[in-house]
Amino acid sequence: MNASLKEALAVTRLPTQVDRDRAPLGHVQTSMTADLLAPKRPPRRRHPKMLPEGAKDELRGVMNTARDEMVL
Repeated sequence: MNASLKEALAVTRLPTQVDRDRAPLGHVQTSMTADLLAPKRPPRRRHPKMLPEGAKDELRGVMNTARDEMVL
């Protein structure tokens, strides 16, 4: 076994609340192994509050009901 790789991957982290909820004895956990090879999650994107420039004109062409026009 590659000892240097084993040492580099032996990293611990603090457990999150989700980790504690999943584990059978999560309330007594003080540390967890960190998976350094796991893909990073992208940051959450929120929907913009306003439409981009020119979107209203394009949407008006596909509106079918008066309710859709009112929302726009």
